[in-house]
Amino acid sequence: MTLKIITLLISVLIIGVSSHMLLLSTKKGITPGIKIFLIVVSMATLSVYFISFLLAPRGYEITDDHITIKRPFCEVCLSLKTIREISLVQENMLKDSVRIIGNHGLFGYYGRYQNDALGKYLLYATRMSGLVMIKTDEIYIITPDNPEQFVQVANGRCSPAKP
Repeated sequence: MTLKIITLLISVLIIGVSSHMLLLSTKKGITPGIKIFLIVVSMATLSVYFISFLLAPRGYEITDDHITIKRPFCEVCLSLKTIREISLVQENMLKDSVRIIGNHGLFGYYGRYQNDALGKYLLYATRMSGLVMIKTDEIYIITPDNPEQFVQVANGRCSPAKP
């Protein structure tokens, strides 16, 4: 619920401010330099907004040979052959995480993070509870709808790779 509220508020703010800047740029009496500035800033802001939407996780799928992190653009596929471990993770394992690059709250939580408990990891979450850790050469944290069932099915389909 918190993610939906954050996304709604930020969406209204970004779209409202960008629209207002674009409207201002059409007013008479605005100098060409200010006009260009308003257009560039509003377009850059809208670009970040749409890129955030395109890269946000929308779901997760287990096939016979992959786990796929579904996103509107550029899905992430993890081969079951490369998986060393799949397990549930408590929320406190993400405590004191530092975002290296990513998005924390607009359409989801995703990107590269780091903390003392996990080291560097990739987060592709739709909420901050019901966490599942997938270890390959990297650590992935995801949030399927039914984490226990996801771990059970995924573990049944893969034989963990040797480190």
